[in-house]
Amino acid sequence: MNSVHLQKFPEVDYLCNINIIESMDAVRKICNTVLFLRKENNIKVKMPLAELIVHGKNFKLDESYFNIILDEVNVKNIVIVQDIEQIAKPILKINLQIIVRTIYFVA
Repeated sequence: MNSVHLQKFPEVDYLCNINIIESMDAVRKICNTVLFLRKENNIKVKMPLAELIVHGKNFKLDESYFNIILDEVNVKNIVIVQDIEQIAKPILKINLQIIVRTIYFVA
């Protein structure tokens, strides 16, 4: 048997795998975001969360990928929300310190 290093790479049809690649990119982004938020809020991964709400207009992810997310970030349930107003409302908050500094540097 020849060495693995001397073998040719297998040919792969990338066109049929593009959906898998895009789906796994979405899974990776979701997991990275959740893990970042856990770290910022000092919530360890070993502590399970009851629910993860994912917002995105036209966001579609096959439910077969949900188990990967559930296992990776230790969440019990995933909810996909299309309309942001179902979970949040916009609030305008003005930071006067930044406005004053901006005016000072522009003038």
